Amino acid sequence: MNPITEDDDIHVLHVDDDPAFGDLVATFLGRHDGVVVHRETDPTAALDRLDAVDCVVSDYDMPDLDGLELLQRVRARRSDLPFVLFTGKGNEEIASEAIAAGVSGYVQKGGGSERYELLVNRIRTVVSEARATRRAQRVTDQLQNVYERTTDGVVALDRDWRYTYVNARAAEVLDLDQTTARGTDVWTAFPALVGSVFETELRRAMETGESVSFDAYFEPLETHFDVRAFPGEDGLSIYLSDVTDEQYARRQLASERRLLDAALDALDDVFYVLDDSGERLVRWNDGLNEVTGRSDAELSTVAVTELFVPADREAVAQTIERVLGGTETTGAARFDTGDEPPVYEFRTVPLYDENDVLVGACGIGRDVTVQRSRAAHLERVETIIEALGDPVYTTGNGGELTYVNDAFVDLTGYDADTALGSHAAELLKDETGHEAVRDAIRRAYREDAPARLEFDLYTADGEAVPCEDNLSLLPTDGPFRGTAGVIRDVSRRHEREATLRRQRDQLDEFAAVVSHDLQNPLSVALGHVQLARETASTDRLDAAEDALERMDRLVDDLLELARTGAVVDDPQPVSLADVVVDAWAVTDTADATLTLDGDLPRVSADPSRLGGLFENLFRNAVEHGLTATRESTERESRPPNGRAGASVDRTAEHHSTELADDDLSNRTDFEVRVGALPTDDGTPGFFVEDDGPGFDADIDPQTLFDPGVSTAPDGTGYGLAIVHDIAVAHDWHVDATTASTGGARFEFRTAHPARPD
Repeated sequence: MNPITEDDDIHVLHVDDDPAFGDLVATFLGRHDGVVVHRETDPTAALDRLDAVDCVVSDYDMPDLDGLELLQRVRARRSDLPFVLFTGKGNEEIASEAIAAGVSGYVQKGGGSERYELLVNRIRTVVSEARATRRAQRVTDQLQNVYERTTDGVVALDRDWRYTYVNARAAEVLDLDQTTARGTDVWTAFPALVGSVFETELRRAMETGESVSFDAYFEPLETHFDVRAFPGEDGLSIYLSDVTDEQYARRQLASERRLLDAALDALDDVFYVLDDSGERLVRWNDGLNEVTGRSDAELSTVAVTELFVPADREAVAQTIERVLGGTETTGAARFDTGDEPPVYEFRTVPLYDENDVLVGACGIGRDVTVQRSRAAHLERVETIIEALGDPVYTTGNGGELTYVNDAFVDLTGYDADTALGSHAAELLKDETGHEAVRDAIRRAYREDAPARLEFDLYTADGEAVPCEDNLSLLPTDGPFRGTAGVIRDVSRRHEREATLRRQRDQLDEFAAVVSHDLQNPLSVALGHVQLARETASTDRLDAAEDALERMDRLVDDLLELARTGAVVDDPQPVSLADVVVDAWAVTDTADATLTLDGDLPRVSADPSRLGGLFENLFRNAVEHGLTATRESTERESRPPNGRAGASVDRTAEHHSTELADDDLSNRTDFEVRVGALPTDDGTPGFFVEDDGPGFDADIDPQTLFDPGVSTAPDGTGYGLAIVHDIAVAHDWHVDATTASTGGARFEFRTAHPARPD
């Protein structure tokens, strides 16, 4: 049956073997609001109806089972159910016996209505008391249930310091028995409490009536307790928590924090923790104080971005925003410390609590000022090294290669992985080269200056390349650390030097020829002048003029030949087509036609000297491609600018025209063609050819480049020598051969691709 509240009806079970009297009782009691009477004449049957009533009213004298026997059976089933004995036998013996048996009330039957009023009042009283007792017991049971399930120990002491309650947790931590502990004096149970902080605080709570809380270590139980005591009228309610592990952890945490603080303060880096707004510092190490020059008080209040130079503050704010968005971030910024603010690199990560809620950020800052300066310097050095274009290397103190640049790889054919760690001398040089390197190192060490040596460098393909090595010792204040060197391929230089030596020898050889060649026209001119004086004939003066003109041409060619021997040191990107057209325009080409065969390449050259090369080639082609008679006639009819009839065809393709030798004197379609040579390595080449008679069969084309050699009756013999020397000065190669038309053809192969403008 559900618990009955104060406002519920009172259900009364009236047990009496007299049905008529039962009706009378039901009538009187039923007059009162809230009283419901259930009648039963059989006491035994009444026992089955106890769960539905709030009170039993029973007669005493009944057959088979009297009122007191019924009371005993009711108590056996429901000990808290009120039981009122309503009997006609009103002697003290029955009353005493009923009270001793635990009856809730005793009312004697009578004839007047006041008896029933007394019965109703008694019923109301005992039911009300029973209900209150049940409510109190439920509360007590609930509290005890809570106490038994709590993780804290709970004990209750009366004012005589005796245990009145001990929950299971308290019994466990205090090593007590819950049942036997009740009634035991606390000072007897734990003598060690006397004189301790436990006694002091508990007596203070009992005496003052004020609650106390404290924590202390109790040696006999080897336990650290957190204690809260609450005084009441009946004594103390005490809550105990075993915080031994917590206290140990707290001490460990404090110790670890001290250790961590010491470690963080010992760092050369700065350490910091930001709040969840990212605007304030909540923790930092001494390194931050030192680098910023700010005290703890200042750091605790300053906005984080104010620690940096104004130019970096926006970037710092954006970095913090990214971190608080959950992204680990690395960035650099300068602390605002004065004229030379240090650069720090920061690695910052978000901080979360145990519930994965963002609570701030923390990070490490490292001074990279010197590192960045060195990196910038190294970058500049590497840029300079690569811009040099020469192979560069460094070695360790054992001769092993520790650095090579791209040019080194290109020259040697060894990739960087193969080269690095290999012994430089064994990788690149023969025994002669080994000794040259050792000698250079000794000289560099002895003279404290770079040493230069030449040796044959052996590439990965086994090719020997003449090289020059400018070798220096790596800086050191102690033992030898290794070397650094710049290698240069000098094979081209050797070739040019050989060419220049050959040219010098040739110049020495033809100096005498030159003097002889000049003496002949000079003698002719002087003879004709003498005869003109003697005969007064102007024809002699014309012949003398022709001789002097020949001398003038010889002098001009000799001067140009002398100039062409100088090496071109600073070539420029040049449009070959533009130079060809300009050279054709200033050359006496009669009625010859220039054809540009397709697109001409760009080359690296001295524009002026390249123009001289083409002028001599064009002049040579016209002089040798047309007959002297034809040339002489055209020269006399040509306007002063020397370009009468000259034309340039930039688009014409080559069409061979075979002419018989006896037709050459009457030709009017003589063509000079300039075009590009095919190439496999990207190095540009070009050719110049004509459709004239070509070279004599008994002449070696390569001898045409020798000074003074000419097959034209009026030629000086220096035009092709000038062409050859200009090519060599550019480090180019030139060959004379026969064109497909039978004419002369000159092929040029340059040394390097044209540099960008």
